[in-house]
Amino acid sequence: MMVVRARLLSRLAHIGQKDKSGAPYYTHPARVAEIVSRRYAYNDARQVNIEVASAYLHDTLEDTWVKPWLLRLLFPKVVVQTVQDLTRGKGEERNVYLARVKKNPWAVPVKFADMEDNTAPERLALLPYETRQRLLAKYGQSRRFLRQA
Repeated sequence: MMVVRARLLSRLAHIGQKDKSGAPYYTHPARVAEIVSRRYAYNDARQVNIEVASAYLHDTLEDTWVKPWLLRLLFPKVVVQTVQDLTRGKGEERNVYLARVKKNPWAVPVKFADMEDNTAPERLALLPYETRQRLLAKYGQSRRFLRQA
């Protein structure tokens, strides 16, 4: 039920929003959740549910009306913390944000899935050249940072 609640809240929270290419924004968290669910081999249903729920919710605090108190009412503490760790604060330096993500083992797979979707060739092809180059550079640096020991 946790994943269903996360999917529904994500869809509701992102109603009316569009991504950089003009597509409905709610499709992005759905794709990130799909990447997480199929990419990682899970031996533990709890682990997959936490990461998939977090994937659906990963942009809600940053980009919607959803507040942490609402997440705390609906989801386990680990999901709320993971979503908070995946939320970059206004003016927060990218390396500070990524260091926080890196410390949370639930957040790292979600962030990698997010970056994969954001740099998918079919999505990048819809964007202006300068935007594509900026995103590829930004996410390339982020991937390297998160992979460092």
